[in-house]
Amino acid sequence: MDEVPETVRWLTSLGVVFFGPMPEPPHSKPRMHNILPNSRAYIDALWREARRLGVQAMVNARSGGC
Repeated sequence: MDEVPETVRWLTSLGVVFFGPMPEPPHSKPRMHNILPNSRAYIDALWREARRLGVQAMVNARSGGC
């Protein structure tokens, strides 16, 4: 829980836009941060950062086995 504020700041620096915090029953205080315009924006921002860092992502790839 201690890392949440820093994580939100980092994601915001990557271009993720949050709306909230919003109420999230049964919690007594608002805590849910929604991503605008939708959750795809979160994936897009992380993908852009991964590419910037030189990460190679492979999807539907088969493992060579061990």
